[in-house]
Amino acid sequence: VQSVSGALSFVLNPILAGWSDSQGRKPLMMLSPIVSLGKNFYTAWRGPSVFTMIVGDMMRPLTMSAWMIGRQAALGDLLKHSPPKYAAASSKIEMMGQVNMIFSPMISAYLVSIGIRLPWIVATCVYLVTLPVCAWLITETLLPEDRRPFSVADFARRANPGSFLQLFTKGPRYVRINP
Repeated sequence: VQSVSGALSFVLNPILAGWSDSQGRKPLMMLSPIVSLGKNFYTAWRGPSVFTMIVGDMMRPLTMSAWMIGRQAALGDLLKHSPPKYAAASSKIEMMGQVNMIFSPMISAYLVSIGIRLPWIVATCVYLVTLPVCAWLITETLLPEDRRPFSVADFARRANPGSFLQLFTKGPRYVRINP
């Protein structure tokens, strides 16, 4: 399941990035809480099962990847003239995400001990609050004049996920760790 989710991310990430360049950062960042709300509501309604877990993993490119692509693009828009500030802001945001990764399993384990569907019910309620807060707080960072049209032909030329594989044909300078 993780491999299929990774393959979906590999193919969808350039498409999501191109969509972000065309439509702006906010619509892409709003996709994450909307899909997460639907995924958690469905799991709370149907109950956790192997099927709902597989579907949840398959939706990861539309939840986590969409948020991260939009977030990095928005930071790039805001801090394009200051790479050190970009790195510092990105690091701080990533640390906040890691705090979530530390406490979420503990909270979920406690909630499961009360009721098997309770973690997804709580997550659904959290996303019901998160969605309007994100809609209110997130501002568009890509100016209309900086947007690029996005088409399938443009995707194949500029944002092709297969082009990433060309990095490995250039030799070790791309994967070199020590100077």
